Amino acid sequence: MNNFCYHLNINIEPIDNNFLSELVSKKEKITIIPKEKITYEIINFLDSFNLGIAGGLSFYRSANNESAIHMDCNTIQDKVNMNWVYFQDFQSRMHWYKFKDTPKYKILTLPNGDNYTDILKEDVELIHSEKIEFPSIVQAGIPHSVSTGASERLCICLCLTNNLTNKKLTWDESANIFSKYTKI
Repeated sequence: MNNFCYHLNINIEPIDNNFLSELVSKKEKITIIPKEKITYEIINFLDSFNLGIAGGLSFYRSANNESAIHMDCNTIQDKVNMNWVYFQDFQSRMHWYKFKDTPKYKILTLPNGDNYTDILKEDVELIHSEKIEFPSIVQAGIPHSVSTGASERLCICLCLTNNLTNKKLTWDESANIFSKYTKI
């Protein structure tokens, strides 16, 4: 297993089907997922591991598109998200990067109030690319981006928290918790 993404063998939808249909028809770049739209099945599944959901967002990308390089936080940190990706083709990828020198970035704010960082391509070096499956755990606390192929892409992203520590879930914690659900 790499340190950027692993795929889970669970068959649980993250949001209700009506809201998913609404997101598909809207095709908005970023949408906040209201807590009441998150399914009880995923809430109960995560709760069985003392995990919670700090928030949820959907990200839409049209075909042949590349997102900005960014981090889902103010500074480099170890934090994971659980992502479900719909409609992607074999060319769609998530990419992870490392900074070439001293990190340079601009802090921006998402519609839900969370901060993220915008990073220039010339300041980073690509270290890993992978197709995101359904669902996957992804490292979101280091620079990353998404590129699409000939198909559009909708990603449902849940930010996971450890209910025992009240902190964002880390890579090692998630790998331990989900070990029996990891696809090999």
